Amino acid sequence: MQSIGNPSRFLSCLSVIVVIACLARGCFAAGPRAKRSVIVISLDGFPSYALDDPRLPIPTLRKLARAGVIAPSMQPINPTVTWPNHAALVTGVNATQHQVLFNGLLVHPLDGSKPTIEPWRDKDQLVHSPTIYDIAYNAGLATAQVDWVAIYGAKTITWRFPELPDPNGKIEQELINAGVVTAEQLRTFENSSQAWQDEIWTAAAVDIIEKHRPNLLLVHLLTLDDINHAYGPMTPA
Repeated sequence: MQSIGNPSRFLSCLSVIVVIACLARGCFAAGPRAKRSVIVISLDGFPSYALDDPRLPIPTLRKLARAGVIAPSMQPINPTVTWPNHAALVTGVNATQHQVLFNGLLVHPLDGSKPTIEPWRDKDQLVHSPTIYDIAYNAGLATAQVDWVAIYGAKTITWRFPELPDPNGKIEQELINAGVVTAEQLRTFENSSQAWQDEIWTAAAVDIIEKHRPNLLLVHLLTLDDINHAYGPMTPA
């Protein structure tokens, strides 16, 4: 994922969030509520105004909106790039507190050369505020993530299928055994079609829901973001 060079090109890297099930206060309390599930689906790069575009065939999203609660838009934080805004969603604070400023960790080389942004750093190095999955896990609940950001090495995630999957991982093995994907495809996952990656991430989310019933699942899909970066919003692509 790349930072947006011109923030005005996009309303936000993150424009649509679909929340299914319980987001009421106290959802992660002990007792009967522990049987509930929360599924957060981020459609990265989907502008809120597209929900009102009659040319767009999105019956499932519109059905969820009609059956639940919807806001006409969301206010992104500064900087309006993917990782800072996703960190804001799970912490409830902006970048001045959670300290995620880039799509990765800014690293200054000791030789004084140009800084680099390194995405594959542990969550503890990136996110400096408590997250909703930390709180849920510490309350004794099961947590899960599929392609969420700034979450590598998180000790409070029970089930995971990361952006760069591990062929030896638990969920990866379940998908391999089910014939959904091969180990070789997972080894070359980063170089695959973005649309196909979204299909596999979705299959992983379904697998986690059906087999493991987490109390909280965070899912991040990327094709829309990729298309918007390549062609811009409201284009034929």
